Amino acid sequence: MLEYSLIMADDKIERKGVHFKLGYPKFVRGVDYTWPEEPQEWNDLLLKRREELKPFLLDKAKKYLFDFGLEESRSYPYGYTTAHGVQVHLTTNCGCTGVSNDLMGGNFVNCHNLDSWKYRAIASNLGSDTIEFLNPRILAPRVLREGEAYKLRYPLPPEVKRLQEGEKTLNKSSVAYLLVFPPNAEKQKELEGKVEILSSPSRQEIRTPSGVIVVENGFVEGRDFQGFDVATASWVTAKLMDWYAK
Repeated sequence: MLEYSLIMADDKIERKGVHFKLGYPKFVRGVDYTWPEEPQEWNDLLLKRREELKPFLLDKAKKYLFDFGLEESRSYPYGYTTAHGVQVHLTTNCGCTGVSNDLMGGNFVNCHNLDSWKYRAIASNLGSDTIEFLNPRILAPRVLREGEAYKLRYPLPPEVKRLQEGEKTLNKSSVAYLLVFPPNAEKQKELEGKVEILSSPSRQEIRTPSGVIVVENGFVEGRDFQGFDVATASWVTAKLMDWYAK
C-alpha cells in the first residue's frame, strides 16, 4: 500500500527492497517494468504528481546520459508532461522513454526507438527513479556504471535473505534455461555444464560464461557482464528473483 507516498524523502527514511508481484524489471527486449503493488494506486499517484516528477526525471536522465557516455547534444534530454504521465526524449533519432498510467499489464515505462541496451537501461533506471520519487520507503533496482563495467543491483525484500535452492528451485538447469534465448535444448544442456552455483550461509554466487550473479547483503547483483550481455543479465536476474526470491 502507498500510505507513505506523499512523504518527501529525507535522510531519516530507510529505503528497502520490495517484491514486484507482477515481475521484476528487465530490459533485454524493450523495457518491462511494472509497479510493485496494485497498479491503480500507483497510476493515480503518478497522474497527481507528474508535474513535480518531470524536472526530477530530466535531471536523472541527464546524469545517466553522461555516466553511460551517451551525450549527443546539449538539447537532450528534454521532456514534457502528458495526459498520462511524463515523456523524456534521449536521442537525436527520436528515441524516447516515459512513465505512463495507460499501459497494459501493470507496466508503466514505455520506450520508442531505443535500439541500444544502454538507452533501455536508462529507461529502466528512470522507472526506478519514479518509484522512489512516489514512495521514499522503497529501494528500486538499478543499472550502475563502475569505470568501464556495468553492474545490475536488485534489492531483495527485507524478509528474503537468499534465493531458494534445490532440485525444483535455483539450479544449473534453470540458469542455463534463462541464458539461452530463444529456447534451445541442446544449447541449454551445453551451457548447463559451464554454470557454477557456489553457496555459503551469507553468500550465493552464480557463475556463467558471460558474468556472475552474486546474492549477498540484501542484494542480487549482476557483475562482469559486458555489452548486450548486461541486458541479458537483467532478464536472468529478474526471472531468478521472480521464481526464487520468496
